[in-house]
Amino acid sequence: GDVYKRQVVPQELAEWVQLGDAYVEQERWADAARVYQAVLQPVLNCCDGALDEAWELAPIIDDSVFGLGECLKGTASAQERDPILRALFDVYLWTAEQSHLEAGLDASFTLPDETTTEEKARIAGWVRGAMPAPAGKKDSWSDEYRRQAHGGFLLELEAEKLDDEGFLNTCRETGRWHDLVERLLALGRVEEATAVARARDASDLLDLADRFVARDLAALAHELGRARAQASHRDWRLKSWLKNRALESGDLAGALALAEEQFWRRPDRGGYEQVRELSLQLSRWEAQRGSVLARLGDEGRHTLLTEIHLQDGELDRALEALGPALASPWGGSDLALRVAQAVEEERPRAALTLYRHVAERAIGGRSRPSYAAAAHLLTRVRALYQQ
Repeated sequence: GDVYKRQVVPQELAEWVQLGDAYVEQERWADAARVYQAVLQPVLNCCDGALDEAWELAPIIDDSVFGLGECLKGTASAQERDPILRALFDVYLWTAEQSHLEAGLDASFTLPDETTTEEKARIAGWVRGAMPAPAGKKDSWSDEYRRQAHGGFLLELEAEKLDDEGFLNTCRETGRWHDLVERLLALGRVEEATAVARARDASDLLDLADRFVARDLAALAHELGRARAQASHRDWRLKSWLKNRALESGDLAGALALAEEQFWRRPDRGGYEQVRELSLQLSRWEAQRGSVLARLGDEGRHTLLTEIHLQDGELDRALEALGPALASPWGGSDLALRVAQAVEEERPRAALTLYRHVAERAIGGRSRPSYAAAAHLLTRVRALYQQ
């Protein structure tokens, strides 16, 4: 309980695991299993929802799971195997509930690999008993995650007995949409796979569409993406996917249209460079550049304009755009320094003004590092005045 949580010491637990390992070496499987179980039960309770503790004790959990797997291999008696199976399942269940951790993950591999057909069926029943019931549109993210995790485990446990329809039904019941689409496409049931993909949200659709592409159904994947993009104009991930597919297929005009849409949604240097590169390839940039810069100015994107002019060597225009960018009381110092360094030789008086501006801001910071930065800048100002 609470007392145990305060007193768990990894070193002491590690010593118990070593005792279990010693029993394994002696092939005392029942004794080893009891030691590992004695370690795991309170450790899993202690780590329930406590991320720091789980990370600290992860090696204890993993070593105990490995030891239980060795016990399972060496134990033939059904009576002795059952508590081992249950202990491993408890670890699997704990891991499935902790989406942020991988401690104990080997339990999900050991159980399907080291069990008989009858044992797999019994474990599958435990899995179904632990699975959250579907709640329709009100399903929580955690329930959906757990259901999908349990569904994947069921597919492994029942792989020997599941025919195609059984596999598909398990996928539908547990929300394993990626596995469902993959199997439908493998069976040539493209219309069913398409219907499943259309019903999924944009985040699922992106991965599902890639599965269509892998099956030489790129045109159908593009159709799915375009249809969803028209219905969800703000989904930037989908637009990025469509843009990348357009680039791969050589559709530069289509890629440019999507790149422009993304750029104007959130203008930045990377987006500008991509629009520029695609426009150059289509021989449109010379006519387009002026309108792009004018719109950036109209929208008040002065920082980005300054960076563009600075990169293109347009020093006077960079200085002009920098003025409004410096009007903000909290921004522009780094950019002002870069501009000042770039114009020092050709526009020394402008550089002096910028260095003094940044130095005054640093002094206003009223800290030892800011004073040191200001002193360095004022030294540069003095040198420029001397020149």
